[in-house]
Parts: sequence; structure tokens; C-alpha cells
Amino acid sequence: MQRYIERVRAIPRLSREDEHELAVRVRQGDKEAADKLVEANLRFVVAVALQYRRYGIPIGELMAEGNLGLMMAVDKFDPDRGTRFVTYAGYWIRAYVLDRVVRSTTMVGAGSGPLRSKLFFRLRRERAKVASLTPDHHERLRLLAERFETTEDKMERMLRRLDSRDVSLSAPLYDDSGSTLQDSLSED
Repeated sequence: MQRYIERVRAIPRLSREDEHELAVRVRQGDKEAADKLVEANLRFVVAVALQYRRYGIPIGELMAEGNLGLMMAVDKFDPDRGTRFVTYAGYWIRAYVLDRVVRSTTMVGAGSGPLRSKLFFRLRRERAKVASLTPDHHERLRLLAERFETTEDKMERMLRRLDSRDVSLSAPLYDDSGSTLQDSLSED
């Protein structure tokens, strides 16, 4: 992964003029121009993905989502608006990465879309604030329930969901056998 990141960072940045020219060609259907625009902006995908690595998702998965956002930006970008491509693409890259972060949590029953995202990130922030106020678990739970206008039981369930992670069946087991979780499941 480190070699990939180093290669991406070595790709030269585009000038405003080159960026505009490529974007105009993309709008005319030039696939090669789209590829060049994507390649020249991969460094921004890496930068955004690295900002969200603390959520326990492999950096490669975050970059893959960011790449999808970058490709969406290439498709939708209007070079005649006078905005730099990276400014526009940043929105799409971040949106795709954030969506992946939110999808990685098992917050069943927490809604979906923007409301779920807001709850996910707000709950993480509020929990950190409350943790600095008191070491007592029950007091922290009470304060969080109060801040979110819910019961302590519901807050406890939300926190468990926030802390849990979805697990891929193709994820390797941690026993150096090369086996996956799916391999270990019974075929009965």
C-alpha cells in the first residue's frame, strides 16, 4: 500500500489550464482525458482516505470508495463554471468515503442517509466530550441519553452499534493459516 501511495504522490499535478482542457475533452466523450484527470487527482483520494483511517476500515477500501467519488466528479464536472476540478471533486471523494465509514457500522435501526450520518458523527463527538467529564460509565451513559433525548437503554444499544463493525466473510482469520471466515463456517 505504501508503494501505491508513493507512486500516486509522484504523479504531477495539473495546471489550471491543463485541467480545464482535459475537462472539456471529457465532456466531449474523450475517455483518455477522463483517465488522465482521474490519475492526476488520485493524491486527493489518498489524502481524504488517510483522514478517515481511524474508523477501522482498511485504507485500501477507503481509497476504493474515494476513487468512485473521483470518477463521479469527472462525469459531473462542468469546466465552464470557473471552479478548479479538485475543489469540486473533493466533495464527491469525501461523500463516498464518509458513506463507506457510515456503512461499516452496524447501526441497524438508526435510519439511513444523511440522518444516519449525522447521528454517527455527532454521537462519536459527544461521547468523546462526555468521556472527558466523568470516568463513570453510567454517568456518561446518562449524560449522552440526556443530550440525545433518549433513554439510557436506547443509548446503550446505539453505542454498541457504533462500536461494532461489519465483518467480511472473505476477511482472513488471524491464525496465519490463510483461511477466511467463510472457510471456517460449517457447510451444514
